Amino acid sequence: MISKFNYEIEGDTNNLLIKVNSKDCKNKQFIGKKLVEILQIIGLSRKSINKFDKHKYITINNKNISLKSKIKDNEIINIYLGSNEETDENLIHSNNNLENYNSKLKIVYEDMDILAVNKPKNMVVHPTKTIKNGTLANAIINYQKDKEKDNNNDNKKQDFKIRFINRIDRDTTGIVLIAKNSFAHQKIANQFQKSMKKEYLAIICGKMDLNNLNIHNIDINVDNDIIVNKTNNKDNNKDNNNDNNKDNNKNKNTEFSVIITDKNTDEIVEHTNFEIIQYNDNNNVTLLKASLITGKTHQIRRHLAYLGFPILGDELYTKTNNNNNSNENKDFIDSSLMLHSYKTTFIHPRTNKLINLTQEPPKEFKQLMGDNYGL
Repeated sequence: MISKFNYEIEGDTNNLLIKVNSKDCKNKQFIGKKLVEILQIIGLSRKSINKFDKHKYITINNKNISLKSKIKDNEIINIYLGSNEETDENLIHSNNNLENYNSKLKIVYEDMDILAVNKPKNMVVHPTKTIKNGTLANAIINYQKDKEKDNNNDNKKQDFKIRFINRIDRDTTGIVLIAKNSFAHQKIANQFQKSMKKEYLAIICGKMDLNNLNIHNIDINVDNDIIVNKTNNKDNNKDNNNDNNKDNNKNKNTEFSVIITDKNTDEIVEHTNFEIIQYNDNNNVTLLKASLITGKTHQIRRHLAYLGFPILGDELYTKTNNNNNSNENKDFIDSSLMLHSYKTTFIHPRTNKLINLTQEPPKEFKQLMGDNYGL
């Protein structure tokens, strides 16, 4: 949800600046409020507030005051978000044995708080014990250092920090969000399962028919209950006798959900909404849109595998005897996971405005589905 408070935050990547003025329609609401209340209104957790206060990173007119102090007219609140790692637990540092990786990044969106990139396939998001180079983190470090050189700051060694808001699998392509400061990371991460939307495109083997959609008996251990909820949110066309409408998705059930609940508490632990977009008869493949409500490891891949429709190229969850696989798309099964982070929607941490980011999928999607995706 967008906050009921309409306020304005200025500053830069490392600073939040709030100018309180009775003539300012947005920030005059803060006059008379306690400092700690204002910090909570703009989205800082009590834990973060205490850390910033401990390190004396919160000032009023350049002076440290009590968090219980009431703010007066014409006062300026400044919160320093800078480089002190004691106030930020979500960092990947460039000085932690990370090497530059000279890979051209596709920038989807960038401002002082957020960086969104289009991750290519076959790239790990962050370094591991065995993979130190060639990751998205390495590429971002190189991108940041190139920007510093462009700004004539190459004489000053920077300890660049990366805060991944979301992560996708090595072979999954598409949008990855990176926060440039702890404030942005905290506020966007708190939107998971609330206002934030993450949509994926996936291509599966075969033609999915919702009338016969059931949990498939595959060799995957599931400790909880799986529910397939079939919905029809499309308005059926009244002219059902028109031959031109027979294969129109608007006249079919195209939407369904996979929900996994705890056997003991009935609490929802995993939830993905799906929509059938298009079937390609030539390649015997179906394009789906998947919207994450929760975000567990391999969630979309597992949920489709549970239904007997694994994603093309998914070696981990595809059975060798799956009847939906066809010879026509064998080359794609062997080479590429056809899963793409297509659209991300969230509320901007500083401006409180809705941000919609989209990224077209790789060329392999067009090779299988044609130019018209039906989106």
